[in-house]
Amino acid sequence: LAAIASAFNGYCATLLCGDVRRLDEISRELKEAVGSDFRVLTELIPNLGRIIGEESAMRRTKSATSLASSFQSSASGISVSVPVVGGKATQIRLGYFFRRFLRAISTPSHPVILYLDDLQWADEMSLDLIEKLITDPNVSSFLFLGCYRNNEVTSYHSVTKMVQSIERQGIIVTSLLVGNMDITVVNELIADTLLLSPHQTRPLSEAVYSKTSGNALFVKAFLQSLSDEGLLYYSASSRRFEWDVNSIRSKDIADNVVELVMSKMLQLHSDTLMWLKMAACLGCQCDASIFKLLDPATGGNDALHRLSTTVDEGLMSKVGTAFRFSHDAIQHAAYALIPEDERQALHLNIGRTLWRSVPDHQLDDILFVVADQLRRGSSQICDHKEKVEVARLYLAAGKKAINSSSFLSASIYLLQGASFLDENDWKDEYDLCLDLFTSCGETNYATGNFSGVGILLQPVVRHARCLEDKIRPYTILINSLGGEGKYSDAVEMGLKVLALLGETFPENIDESHVAQDMSTTLTLLGSTTIEEILRMGELQDEQKHEANQILQLLCVHALKWNTDLGALIIFRMLRISMQYGLSKASCFAFSNISMMLCCTVGDIRRGYEYGKLALKLLERFNAREHLPRVYVTVYGLVYPYTEPCQACLPSHQHAYKVAMELGDIEWAVQNVNLYTLVAMQCGSKLGPLIQELKNYLQELKDFNHLIITTIIPPTLQYFKNLVDPEGNPTVLCRDGFDMESFLQQAEENSFANLHRHCYFMCFLLAYLFDDMERAREMYHRYDKAEKSFPLTNPLPDEVFASGLLATATVRSSEDNALFWRRIAHDSHSNVCRRCENSSWNNQHRMHLLTAEIAYMNGDAEAAAVSYGLAITSAGEHKFLHEKALAYERAGIFYADAGHDFEEARKHFELAHSSYLEWGATRKASDLASKFLSPCSQNL
Repeated sequence: LAAIASAFNGYCATLLCGDVRRLDEISRELKEAVGSDFRVLTELIPNLGRIIGEESAMRRTKSATSLASSFQSSASGISVSVPVVGGKATQIRLGYFFRRFLRAISTPSHPVILYLDDLQWADEMSLDLIEKLITDPNVSSFLFLGCYRNNEVTSYHSVTKMVQSIERQGIIVTSLLVGNMDITVVNELIADTLLLSPHQTRPLSEAVYSKTSGNALFVKAFLQSLSDEGLLYYSASSRRFEWDVNSIRSKDIADNVVELVMSKMLQLHSDTLMWLKMAACLGCQCDASIFKLLDPATGGNDALHRLSTTVDEGLMSKVGTAFRFSHDAIQHAAYALIPEDERQALHLNIGRTLWRSVPDHQLDDILFVVADQLRRGSSQICDHKEKVEVARLYLAAGKKAINSSSFLSASIYLLQGASFLDENDWKDEYDLCLDLFTSCGETNYATGNFSGVGILLQPVVRHARCLEDKIRPYTILINSLGGEGKYSDAVEMGLKVLALLGETFPENIDESHVAQDMSTTLTLLGSTTIEEILRMGELQDEQKHEANQILQLLCVHALKWNTDLGALIIFRMLRISMQYGLSKASCFAFSNISMMLCCTVGDIRRGYEYGKLALKLLERFNAREHLPRVYVTVYGLVYPYTEPCQACLPSHQHAYKVAMELGDIEWAVQNVNLYTLVAMQCGSKLGPLIQELKNYLQELKDFNHLIITTIIPPTLQYFKNLVDPEGNPTVLCRDGFDMESFLQQAEENSFANLHRHCYFMCFLLAYLFDDMERAREMYHRYDKAEKSFPLTNPLPDEVFASGLLATATVRSSEDNALFWRRIAHDSHSNVCRRCENSSWNNQHRMHLLTAEIAYMNGDAEAAAVSYGLAITSAGEHKFLHEKALAYERAGIFYADAGHDFEEARKHFELAHSSYLEWGATRKASDLASKFLSPCSQNL
C-alpha cells in the first residue's frame, strides 16, 4: 500500500508543478469525486491535500512542546481523523476512494500509467486495491505495469490469483517474460557503453556472458569489477576502451551477483562500509536527515560523504534528499555483511540513537523509522522501564498508522507494544495497558483477525477498574462476533453489557412483549409533539449514552437473529431519547419506529412525521455514519407511502455513495437494492437503468455479500427480458442467470422473501407478454411462497399486478372466477386506500384497475372513462411504463368490447411508442406483432 500511495503522491507532486488551469480543473474534479472524507486519501497521499486545497485540514495536530500527549493513553479510545472500520470495510473504503480518485485524474487527454516493481512482496490488501483499479469499468485511460520475479511466484501465489481474476473479468493482460540477456543483447549493451562497434566488443562480451549468463545486474557488477581491477580501462593513446580478455576469461568470479557485490563492498573503506551497513538496516532507501541524526559528531558530514562514495561506486543512487540502493540485491548483500548475532543489537542502537536525537515534538516525523528499528532489535531490550517506554512509543506509532488506514502495520506495532507489558503493569501503568490492549484488539478486528480479538481483550475485561473502561472493549468484541456471523453470541454478550448498564430485557421474548412495549413507547411519544421533540436537549447521562451505543450496535445483529428483540431494542432507544435527551442514536431509533408505523401498524401519517423527524435529527447531529441506514428506512420504506417515488431515487444514490465512503458494504447494498425496486416501480428508462445496475454490480462484486448475490441479479434480469430480443421473455434464465439455482441459493441462505420477489416478476412478465397460463402458475407460486419479513410494501406493484392478472383471467376463463374476482376487488380496495395517502403514486393505478373491473363486468362506458383517466394520470405523474400499459389495455378494450378498431389501433400505436420511450424494445416488438402488423389477427 505504501508503494501505491508513494507513486500517486509523486504523480500529484508533478501535477502541482504543471499548468495552473489544468490543476484547477483537477482540483474541482477531485473535490467532487473524493467527497467530504478526503482524509482517507490525503493521509496516504499528502500532495493530494495540496491539490484539493485542504492541506491545513489534513495535517496532523502536533504539540508545540512535547509529543508526550500523543503517548498518553485515553480510555475513551483512539482519537483519529479516519474512523476505524472492521475487516473488509477497510479495503472497501480505500478501494472506493482510490477508484474515484483515479477516475478524476485519468482522462483520454491525460492518461495515467502506474508502474510497480517487486509485486511478489505485495500484501493482499495492496493486490486487492490494484485489481480494483484495473477492473474499474469507469476508468478507461489507465495502464498498469507490474513486475515480479516468476521464480518466487507459484501458481498459488496471490499475484497469480490476482492476474487470473483480472483475466476472468475480460481485461486483457499482456505477460512479458524478462529473462537473462542473450549474447547478442549483452554485446549491444557493452558496445553502447564503451562507444565501440559490436564487432569490436564481441570477444569481451563473450567472456562476460560466460561468467554472468546474461543476468543484467550481474553483467553490470562484473563490468564494474573489471574496471576496478584494471582489466577494463580507457587507453589515452588509442582513445578507446581496451581490456585483457585472457585475464578476464581466467578470472575467478563469485557464483552469484550477491557474492560479487559483497566482494566489491569489502574493498571499501571501513567507515564507508559501516555506513553502507547502517543504510541496509534502514531499508531500500532513507532520507539524508536520518543519517545526520545518526552522525551527530560531524553533523552528518562524514556519513553523507561516505554514502556519496557508494553512489560513485554504483551501489546506491541519490534521489532528491534520499539515498536509495541501486537494487534490492545490493541492499541484501550489504545487510548480509553484518554478522547475524550483531544485527539485532545494531537495529536497537540505531533506534535508540534516533529516539534520543530529536525532541519529543519532532519525533512524529521519524516515528515509524524509530519504531521499526526498535522492533527489529526488541529481543535485546532487557530493562523493564525501557520496555514500558518503548511500548508507549509503539502505541503512538500504531495510532499514526491507523490515521493512514494502515491497520495491518498498526496491528504489528500494537502487538509488539503489548508483548512488552506484564500483569504488574496493569497496576503501575493502567492507562497505557488499557489503551494499548484495547487498541490492539480494535486493529485486529479491523484487519479481520476476529479470532484473536477475544484473546487480546481478555486482560482488559479482567483488569478494567470500572464499567466505563469496559465499554470500548465490549463494543469491539460484539462487533467481532457479528463479523464472524455469530449473531446470537453477539446479542448474548450485548445483553450482558446492557444489564450492567441498567438496561435489562425479558429472557423469553414473544409477541406479547413487543405489543406491550410498543404501546408504552407510542403513548410516551404521543405525549410530545414533533416540534417539542426537536427542541429537546442532548443526552448528557454518560451511562445512558453508552447504553444507547450498545443498543444500536445490538439492534443490527438482533434483527438478523431475533426480530422481536430488535423491536424491543428500538423501543428502548426511543424511551431513552424521550426521557434523557437526544443523541445520534435517536436518528436510527426514530427512522425505525416510522417504518414500523407505516409498514406494520398502518399509521401512515404518524409514521411519515417520525420519518421526517429522523432526517432532521440526522442533520442536527451531522450523523453521517447513520445516513445510509436511516435513508433505507425513510426513503425506501416510509416516504413512498406519501411522497412521489421518483423523488426517493436520488436519496438512495447519495446514501450508497456515503456508505461506500464509510466502508459500510451492507447498507450500501441495501440502498442499491431499494434503488432498484423503486426504479422498477417508477418506470425509469430501461437503457440507462440497466447500465447503472451493471455498474453497481461491478463495483460491488468483489465483496461477495449475500444480498448482492441474491437480490439485484434477478431484478436486472427482469429488466433485460423487456429489452433483449432473444429467448423466452417470461423466463428468468439467460446471461448466466438461472432462477431455479438462484432460488435454491436463496433458500440455503434464509432469504425466503426472494421466492416471492422472483415469482412476482415472473407472473408480471408473463402477463405483459400475454402468457396467461404461465402468469397464473407463477402467481400461485408467488402467493404460496413464505413471506418471512412481516412488513407491507409501500409501493403496491405486487397488489396492482395481481389485480390486473385477476381481471384478465375472469374475462378469459370460467375457472375459479369467484377466486379471481375476489383478488381483483381486494387489489382495487388496497390501491384505493393507498391513494388516500399518495395520489401521485397510486391514482393512475386506481383508475386502471377501475377500468379493468368495469371491462370485466361489462360496463363499457365506465371502462372507457377510467382508461382515459389512467392514461392522463400516469402521464402527468411520470409513470411512463404504466402509461404504456394503460394505452395497451385500453386498446384491447376498444378492440374487444367496443369493436372500435380505429380507436384501438390509435391506443396500440401510442402504447408502442410509449414502450419504446421506456426502453422496453422487446415488449414493443411483441405488441406490434400482435396488434399493429398487417397479418395481425387481433384487430
